[in-house]
Amino acid sequence: MHQRPLPAAEADLLDHALVRRSVRLAFPPALERRYEAETRRQRCRHLSLRLAIAVAMFDLFILNDAVMLPDVLALSAALRFVVTGLGIAVLALLRRDPPPFAREGAVAVFVLVAAATLTLMMLLSDAPYREHLSYGQLLVVMYTATVLRLRFPFTLAICAACFALHVVAITELQGVPPQIALHTSGLVLATAIFALLACWSLEREERIIYLQGLAQQRQAEALERLSLADPLTGRGNRRAIDRSLASLASSGGPIGVLIADIDHFKAFNDHHGHLAGDDCIRRVAALIGEAGGNHAELYRFGGEEFLVLLPGADHEQAAGVAEAMRRAVETARIAHGALPAGGVVTASFGVAAGPAERTRQLIDEADAALYRAKRGGRNRIEPGETSPAARPAR
Repeated sequence: MHQRPLPAAEADLLDHALVRRSVRLAFPPALERRYEAETRRQRCRHLSLRLAIAVAMFDLFILNDAVMLPDVLALSAALRFVVTGLGIAVLALLRRDPPPFAREGAVAVFVLVAAATLTLMMLLSDAPYREHLSYGQLLVVMYTATVLRLRFPFTLAICAACFALHVVAITELQGVPPQIALHTSGLVLATAIFALLACWSLEREERIIYLQGLAQQRQAEALERLSLADPLTGRGNRRAIDRSLASLASSGGPIGVLIADIDHFKAFNDHHGHLAGDDCIRRVAALIGEAGGNHAELYRFGGEEFLVLLPGADHEQAAGVAEAMRRAVETARIAHGALPAGGVVTASFGVAAGPAERTRQLIDEADAALYRAKRGGRNRIEPGETSPAARPAR
């Protein structure tokens, strides 16, 4: 069973469902749709296998009819042939993953027709032991609840129908003592009640296990996010970079790569202290992240350096984003006490762009460009060696 990531809205519903543990066998609508989507295929396979076994067992009981109902054996064979055809049709429907009501309803119709067939053969026979076929209803209700595990409303309908069929049959049969009629009716009723309790418990347990699985999935997703996030800035860390690079290696298309470095950061740290330095890194990360927009993937590259990946960007677009980030840091006017009066924090950028499968080489190119920007005076952007802007005019 494949589980997709859990959106925040569904996570809230999950918390509510886990705490409440309602006796109702239904989740809130959004969670119910997810449950059905993720379990539908497995549910159809479950029903198909058990229904196929039931069809085979139903046909084999013709041997019992030969002993118990020899006077209607031909009719029994014909009816069982019809019911088998219905079972095959339901199996074909289950292969198409139908909606829940159609799926459960089709199987329930097969079970009800099989139960009604038993009652009909019992009523049409004059064999001396025909009333013993009424015990077949016990098999039907237990099979429905514990083997098929039909959803509770359908199991309830089948149990009620089987009890009604038994009462009708035992009432119509001639020569059945009232004590026997009462005894067998009590057995069928008690079996139906026990079957319903079993069905309710099994379905509730199945749903609780599903909720617990979702909770474990959410916890795993949270741990995964933590393992990919830099604890200081909340941006991607080196592990996240490695994952992105592995994905980009086969993605195709162009990509822009920026490497940013906070200018004179060691002097800032020495002058203001490490706590202020951490706050400076957080603020710069927020500024360049906001300037990059939704399409920029921002990672902390190490220390005061940041890596920005721009999928789909060419040289010109990447340089434009870098310039927007540079201006955002400069205009934030973060005071830099280690510089002359009025000095503010700035950042330098190395820029490269090219095919996504060359991202690792582009990072090296952007890194080399960053060092040129540093040597060239800082608070500037520098294109990589393969950038059109870096090539000498002919």
